[in-house]
Amino acid sequence: MRKRSLNPEKNRALMAAFRNFVNDTGIGHSTIAHELGISPGTILQWMHGTIKPRSPTLVAIKCFLERKGPAYLRAAQQDNQADREQSKWHSFLK
Repeated sequence: MRKRSLNPEKNRALMAAFRNFVNDTGIGHSTIAHELGISPGTILQWMHGTIKPRSPTLVAIKCFLERKGPAYLRAAQQDNQADREQSKWHSFLK
């Protein structure tokens, strides 16, 4: 039986979503690496397009985003909101 890989178009979309997730949340590469069981350097190489993740890793990334993504995004949004509220007294920041 042949291993099925993800559609290349879906792979690109998934990696774009992953990059956006990392940028939007500010979550550290080491945190994600720990979650996925890989090295932080590997994530940096993905982010820079030096290497492409293999199919099992893409599945793991998809599961990570589905499982953990919403919680990390909510936390980042709350942090950003707290920062904005805390800085309101600085009129020059408006």
